[in-house]
Amino acid sequence: MALIVSSVRRQSQVIRGLHGGTGQIRVNYLAVGGVLFSDMQLFEWGEVPPGAGAARHTHTRTEELFLLLSGRAVVGLGADQREVGPGDAILTGRGGEHWITAIGDEPLSLLIFEAMPPEIADRLPAHSPVGDA
Repeated sequence: MALIVSSVRRQSQVIRGLHGGTGQIRVNYLAVGGVLFSDMQLFEWGEVPPGAGAARHTHTRTEELFLLLSGRAVVGLGADQREVGPGDAILTGRGGEHWITAIGDEPLSLLIFEAMPPEIADRLPAHSPVGDA
């Protein structure tokens, strides 16, 4: 079964101070838990202007994966911090402290995936996407 659920071409939402961070970030929620068969909770595209980003935070239920499409960023994972760019993928495990700030002259464009690890997903009731017959 194939189903188009969204598009990056639709109107973006603007989030100010994501997780207590600086600046404003444009996001398009491409898919959220209610339309997915899997334990993925979120699939989104984001654009972050230079100097903006998400402050230190943790996710208690999900792990998060970022795929950088363009631009550059500094990403912190626990006590580690590094510069990343296009093609880099960053995984934050559940409960792992992390943050991200766009750097350079161009906006950071990235895909963000959030999924529940098996130790949480296996304890939840089985589900089907909203509207699945």
